[in-house]
Amino acid sequence: MFRYKVNYWDKDANRVVTDIGLVGTSKWGKACKKIREYYGEDEVNSIELTPYEDVMYAEEVIEEMEDALAAK
Repeated sequence: MFRYKVNYWDKDANRVVTDIGLVGTSKWGKACKKIREYYGEDEVNSIELTPYEDVMYAEEVIEEMEDALAAK
């Protein structure tokens, strides 16, 4: 699993937007492909991936996401 940060063009808002989330795959290439398919092949400007360990407590995931949102 990877935590991602994606910078993409939002057609509805007519501006560049940054989102964070989780993508459920163990391969870097598959993670990028899933993110590009979700946000749109031509709309994605950049993707940052952070791999997660095999087992994580929910509290760790929540804390990581809160930190990422606060830094946004």
